[in-house]
Amino acid sequence: MGSTKEYLEFVLDQLSGAGSVSSRPMMGEYLLYCRGKLFGGIYDDRFLVKETPAAVRLMPDAEREIPYEGAKEMLLVDNVDDRDFLSDLVLAMAEELPEPKLSMRGPAKKGNRTEKTESIEVTVRPAEPADADAILAMLSQILELHAKLRPDLFRTGATKYSKEEILEILGNPERRSFVAAGPDGAVLGYALCILRDQPGSRVALPYTSLYVDDLCVDETCRGRSVGRKLFEAAKAEAKALGCYELNLVVWEGNDRARAFYDKMGMKPKETMMELIL
Repeated sequence: MGSTKEYLEFVLDQLSGAGSVSSRPMMGEYLLYCRGKLFGGIYDDRFLVKETPAAVRLMPDAEREIPYEGAKEMLLVDNVDDRDFLSDLVLAMAEELPEPKLSMRGPAKKGNRTEKTESIEVTVRPAEPADADAILAMLSQILELHAKLRPDLFRTGATKYSKEEILEILGNPERRSFVAAGPDGAVLGYALCILRDQPGSRVALPYTSLYVDDLCVDETCRGRSVGRKLFEAAKAEAKALGCYELNLVVWEGNDRARAFYDKMGMKPKETMMELIL
């Protein structure tokens, strides 16, 4: 059946007192995170949480239900109208749940060798309309990053595209759009690309390119090879289309993105300069 966006928004509003609570769409349902820790989800418009000691203590009579066929039982939260209780529940669970695992062995360097960041097992696939909400959430992350870099040019609290525009992009035959989905189906990153035919002129030869309009990895998963897999998918698509090049734009000051694309083998093509008056 799937869950409705309205019920998700209701639950998120009820959980606002817990602080950093976020959601990710997964196959028509929604995973819920507090401080980056997965504590539950919305399944068929039911608010279910993991069976942790805190959850059992605070909901001793809670019913146990499966979120979907074949999954482990979770606790049903039926007292969704009590905002204070929900905040206490989620915060208590967050204290017990382990921190998201970001590295394999701890420090970045040990002796003369550099420790590697653990990769996430992801599947890169064509983006679908059901991915629009996850893409929209990460577009907001991109905008806030650029707004910090250039507050004179970017507005905070907005996104480059609306949900309606994202849906149009996903249905545009001149576009190539991909998402990276984790083992649980959650969308961890995306790449929106545009197929462009560059016309020839008296001084320039014609060619076709695949322009990476946007590539973003969710802020909780960066540095774990998700971006590399998305880039490789875009690169493979460009080759399959017979493109001469894969290109994109990186804003000055976005050093992490620049270092990533350098590592992917990209080189500067031209430089746009400015003089602010």
